[in-house]
Amino acid sequence: PGAGLADLTRSVIPTGLIPEAAGNQEAWLQQFLAWYRAPDAGFIVKTKDALSYSLSVQPTIDDEMFLVITDISALSMQAAMARQSKQRLEDFAETAADWMWEVDSNYKFTLLRSQRDASGPLTSMLGEQISDVTSLMPIKEERKALTDVIAGQRRFRDQRIQFQHAGHSLTLSISGKPILDENGKYQGHRGTFRDVTQDVLAAKQLLEAKEQAEIASRAKSEFLAHMSHELRTPLNAILGFSEIMSMGIYGEIAQEKYREYVDTIHESGAHLLAIINDILDISRIESGKAELHEQKIDVIALFESCLKLIEGRASAAGHIVRAELPRDLPNLWADERNIKQIVINLLGNAIKFTPPGGHIKLGAEITAQGCMRIFVQDNGPGISKEDQARVLLSFDRGSALTRREAEGSGLGLPLSRLLTELHGGRLSIDSETGKGTKIIVEMPQARTMQDRLSASG
Repeated sequence: PGAGLADLTRSVIPTGLIPEAAGNQEAWLQQFLAWYRAPDAGFIVKTKDALSYSLSVQPTIDDEMFLVITDISALSMQAAMARQSKQRLEDFAETAADWMWEVDSNYKFTLLRSQRDASGPLTSMLGEQISDVTSLMPIKEERKALTDVIAGQRRFRDQRIQFQHAGHSLTLSISGKPILDENGKYQGHRGTFRDVTQDVLAAKQLLEAKEQAEIASRAKSEFLAHMSHELRTPLNAILGFSEIMSMGIYGEIAQEKYREYVDTIHESGAHLLAIINDILDISRIESGKAELHEQKIDVIALFESCLKLIEGRASAAGHIVRAELPRDLPNLWADERNIKQIVINLLGNAIKFTPPGGHIKLGAEITAQGCMRIFVQDNGPGISKEDQARVLLSFDRGSALTRREAEGSGLGLPLSRLLTELHGGRLSIDSETGKGTKIIVEMPQARTMQDRLSASG
């Protein structure tokens, strides 16, 4: 009692109760006393325990003055949360859109605002009805579509509008939702404009590039098909005449070396013809002209035929080739020539890339989903994870490790993949470097037939 307000307050400051006054005691005190003498508004004090207090001066009837201290911590926290929420919504709106808009119940623009461009071209639409901004939105159908969806008092999203201004054309994406009062009465619409001009342009360029790539791909396939056809005619002559010479139909060739040359010519021609046939098949599939001649296939009989065809090559390489086929394997509804080509290609690759004396297994099984899974497994050098995608590309034979001792065009696996996909199936590779390779061809369940054509085992 009897202490002056200045002395009383000065004695409180050193306690650290008021962090704002720390290191600035006298200035803070003078500010507080100046307010006390003319208290036109509340004086806010934040204490060290993060509480907020509002100070006010109240006169008494006998002209005395007393200080009222009110704890407003809860109100301050609510206000801070409200400011934070408002800022959050503004940040979301600013990053999600270029403009914000509102129309009233008469479809007149009452608000057009951008955080980045307050005087942009859209502001000229303020006070105008959507149907009247013909110069800015020149396409009548787009204006009508926008008016109709707003008149229907519906939410809408990503409606496109062409916008013209100062010789520039923009594509705007408009989204909006109806505004209702507390009684559910319609007051208008509000939403956002987003400039998607660059997105539309990029999509158009991407579509044009895709069309150009497809045209180029078709042209390539047609060229390869044409050239393959042109090459096959002289090759047939080379093969035919070299075979006649080798058989000595018009007389034996006296020189042994010449006979070797003739055999080499025939083998090389046959190899080249096989490559051309593969190219022709790939071109036909890629151009969409391939046709399937489907029928019931006795898979076991087909496998036996394939094994006989590669028997000589396997024997020459010193490989052991064996089949692992269940006796009750069902028939397959597919193109027999294509399935045979797939199996021979996979067996041929296994023979080609497996070192002499290797073990190769041809197998088939039915999965739990009823799909037929055909596989060829070897104990060769394997294919690295990096190379597995490459070997399915035409003319790519993988890394130097896998192609070092092998000849070929690299068309076997890509052609097998395309023929498998033509049947709605999937070709996959299960392999690791140094641990062999397993190529799996899985045909869809719809192509697996439960009745057998024959009892061949």
